[in-house]
Amino acid sequence: MYIVGDTSMAIQNFLRFGLDGPTKYEDEGERYLRLYGLLNASYIQQDAVLKLYKLMNVPYPKNAKQRIDRLQIRDLRHKVGAHSVDYMNKDIGKIEPFVPVRARLEQFTCEYMNNETLVLQRVDLKECVEEHSKLMVELLATIYEKAVKTAYKGNEKKLQKYKEKLDDLKIIRDGGVVMKAAGGDKLIIRRLQSDA
Repeated sequence: MYIVGDTSMAIQNFLRFGLDGPTKYEDEGERYLRLYGLLNASYIQQDAVLKLYKLMNVPYPKNAKQRIDRLQIRDLRHKVGAHSVDYMNKDIGKIEPFVPVRARLEQFTCEYMNNETLVLQRVDLKECVEEHSKLMVELLATIYEKAVKTAYKGNEKKLQKYKEKLDDLKIIRDGGVVMKAAGGDKLIIRRLQSDA
């Protein structure tokens, strides 16, 4: 759980400052550090969540692993952050080299190129992080639910209490609002709508 928290801080910092970082200097080295940091923070977080999934004996860990493997940020990490010169393209059964394009590395955008075919790919890193984060939250909720059921098996009062907390978190995750009054009453807003 510490790893999940620490990597969340790194990802949150990226979302706040992008690849350019909080520095006032135009620095290519910082952009690369922040790109590689983001890619590895998300990868480490994914592996930590998978480990928790297995430790808590949550059903279907292979399904969770397959869903993580399909994340765009994981593929990007393999292509430009870990296996740049020896990425194994499983679709064609061939090793391919990839390289980030320096001129296209800014804010929340990364462009990379297959070094043999010279085909460019453009990636919106915010979208990648959003997809990653949604799946991590979903898997952590499943882990939490399994842990509570195991820890409070037979204690319906405790199970109901934690089920309500989890239900509230799901509403918040989906963009809703949960406000609690002192007497225990709750106001739940499931969707906010603008007039525009």
